[in-house]
Amino acid sequence: LWPFAYELEIATIPLERLQKLVEMFGDLGIGLEEVPWWWRVLALAIVPAVCEELFFRGYLLRAFRSSSGPVMSVLITAACFGLFHVMVRDALLMERFLPTALMGLVLGWVALRSGSTLPGMLLHGIHNSTLLLIPTWSAWLNSRETLESRSHLPASWLMLAGVTVLVAFVLLQFSGRRLVQNSPPAEG
Repeated sequence: LWPFAYELEIATIPLERLQKLVEMFGDLGIGLEEVPWWWRVLALAIVPAVCEELFFRGYLLRAFRSSSGPVMSVLITAACFGLFHVMVRDALLMERFLPTALMGLVLGWVALRSGSTLPGMLLHGIHNSTLLLIPTWSAWLNSRETLESRSHLPASWLMLAGVTVLVAFVLLQFSGRRLVQNSPPAEG
């Protein structure tokens, strides 16, 4: 899903704002490339994904499901998930709300559909890891002229991502698991 979140951010962030964000956060990556990639993935992608899924799709979704239906529960937790990701390093980044809330909708649906937080942890961890490793891969990608100073991702990436999302949706939709109104997702 990250290519679509990225494209949504590109579409919603004016160029001047993007330049300001680069100025504000440009120094965050300094020294990070010296940390082994697997340690960065574990500390900055996997652990946050597990913790956020346990809280938002485990605890919070379960709490809202006890007082409202599944659709409203997913909407509320997605909005909370989006708001949680708006505050970054002493700044409110409202442009992060929409892509993150949409990711929260998908993760909420996955939790309800699967009856577990584990598939969402996997999806969330892969999403975070991919975003985290893009700078690591950028030299390789640029050498093959796939990203060469584009603001948008190549159409082939978006098509591949679309097919992958469609296959995952179909597999989850027809996995035999049925959404039950009163049964919240299991915590594990």
